[in-house]
Amino acid sequence: MTDTVPASATEPLRDDIRLLGGILGDVVRDQAGDEVFELVEAARVASFRIRRSEMDRADLAERFAAVETADLLPVARAFSHFGLLANLAEDLHRERRRAVHLEAGDPPQDSALAATYAKLDAVPLDADGVADALADALVAPVITAHPTETRRRTVFDVQTAVTDLMRRRDRTVDPYERDSIDRALYRHILTLWQTALIRLARLRISDEIDNGLRYYDLAFFEVVPTLNAEVRRALRERWPDAAVLTRPLVRPGTWIGGDRDGNPNVDAAVVTTAADRACATSLRHHLAELAVLERELSMSVRTTTITARLQELADISGDENPAHSDEPYRRAVRGIRGRLTATGARLLPDVDLPHTVEPSREPYRTPAQLLADLSVVDASLRAGGGAVIADDRLARLRGAVEVFGFHLAPLDLRQNADVHERVVAELLSWAGVTDRYATLPEDDKVALLTSELRIRRPLTTPDA
Repeated sequence: MTDTVPASATEPLRDDIRLLGGILGDVVRDQAGDEVFELVEAARVASFRIRRSEMDRADLAERFAAVETADLLPVARAFSHFGLLANLAEDLHRERRRAVHLEAGDPPQDSALAATYAKLDAVPLDADGVADALADALVAPVITAHPTETRRRTVFDVQTAVTDLMRRRDRTVDPYERDSIDRALYRHILTLWQTALIRLARLRISDEIDNGLRYYDLAFFEVVPTLNAEVRRALRERWPDAAVLTRPLVRPGTWIGGDRDGNPNVDAAVVTTAADRACATSLRHHLAELAVLERELSMSVRTTTITARLQELADISGDENPAHSDEPYRRAVRGIRGRLTATGARLLPDVDLPHTVEPSREPYRTPAQLLADLSVVDASLRAGGGAVIADDRLARLRGAVEVFGFHLAPLDLRQNADVHERVVAELLSWAGVTDRYATLPEDDKVALLTSELRIRRPLTTPDA
């Protein structure tokens, strides 16, 4: 928010915070009693007075100095929950303000993609120059592990539920529906209050891996392909003859399970676990989307035309269901599901992947093969006048396969420099270069390594 924003523009945000804060207050009073509620209220009012320089922090500390720790814990929890709910309200308000600005036709904010496109339009750029500049462009949001990040799945679920309910509440004018929504909000905030935010057991590396993978289902699978498609579309509209962004611009990464410097317990087994779970997350998403596509693509050869290649995919699908005899898209997608199921069985033989069918034909060896089959479906839909259908779920799935493949995300491996030094010393010793690399002065190490990098021979062999 800036000083130029009128007070009326932020009133909906204040209303949302008052609503959620009021419900939280009701939960605190019902669950912890009036005395704790009064403590929370006293702290809240005092905080505002401190902010307005009407009260000193020392006065607040003195006010709570005599309060028992057992009574202060629910106060701390109440403020923690309030902060979480206020953040949700602010996120919703940003959505609301963006919609208002778009509807009013206001110029885009400087950080928006639309503003970037306007800047591109304002300068002379040739197609080849744009293609070259973006040839290796990459935006890689990297999921990292933090031992202090112990937020539980229940908290994520409550956040999602509260956000959805507040969106519904914003749209409805029916007082009965609003009452129903408010009761549901109370229920979810009560669940939040009665859930311990931190487990008693220390977070394990496997928990960190699962926590990181959660963001893909929460956001990445939906947002990343959509964002890549939007940027690609906007740039190719401006330079239609250039091969702009032949690879997706946004491709997430992770280092959870690969940070050997940050956690001594990360070993080869942990790396394998991280890679396997990432693979399973990606395959589960693709298989689930294919299952929905199979239901959605009900078009019949009696009502539309298809390409010869789509017919080939349908014929080799192995789908013998007579009800699908005139529905080539369903048969083709079922065959794709069968091949991807076989892929999962090959890559993760001990993992049960839902949304699967019986493995059919040979597994896909690369994501490019899966993408090629999906492209056949896409081309046939467009040829038959179904471009609008192709641009929906199928387009998102193609974008997801392009970005996430079967591996989900590159796993960054990080190692302590001392380990690297020991390995390099061992290699140099084995190759007969020097037996005292570790004791050399730093300048001598640099000179030696620089010299070795100019030599084509390897420092080791497979039988070393």
